[in-house]
Amino acid sequence: MPETGEQPAKPVRTWRPMILWSAGIVLAMVLVWFVAAVVVPVWQVHAAVMDTQASSGQNITPMSGEPRQNAAKIRMYIRVTRPDGSREKAAYMLYIACAASSGSRGDFGALLDGLADANPDIRLVSVDLLGKLRSCVGSDGVAMALQAATLEKDERVRTAAAEALKKIRGEEPAK
Repeated sequence: MPETGEQPAKPVRTWRPMILWSAGIVLAMVLVWFVAAVVVPVWQVHAAVMDTQASSGQNITPMSGEPRQNAAKIRMYIRVTRPDGSREKAAYMLYIACAASSGSRGDFGALLDGLADANPDIRLVSVDLLGKLRSCVGSDGVAMALQAATLEKDERVRTAAAEALKKIRGEEPAK
């Protein structure tokens, strides 16, 4: 009776396909994750932004889902796509609607990022929306950012920042 010894090691040519198939599967999983985590949320927000832009900001259609998650999606949309002009204004308006409806006081990241934008129109929209958001009363970071915006070189931003600070502090804005 022949003795069964150890099996000989598989040749390299059988390892290559296994390694390549494993790498392909991992790549496919990463691609699916990227689509689910980035592409789909950005696409959802883009559709809502286009609806808001089409109505000239008069009709802000709320996104389905929890407002805090929607605010995070909108913030990602603003960072990833860097929209310009009226699309960016619509995105910020949608963001402020989500942040206001979530009832959270510290959810102003995209608006604070907007204060540092190179475009003065975006800084103006951010200041204006921060002034309209009543839930940021008592938020020191927002007040400090608006205080810094009063030193802007653009007069429109300076004026809007001063009025927003008065609204947040409960003072009557100058007329």
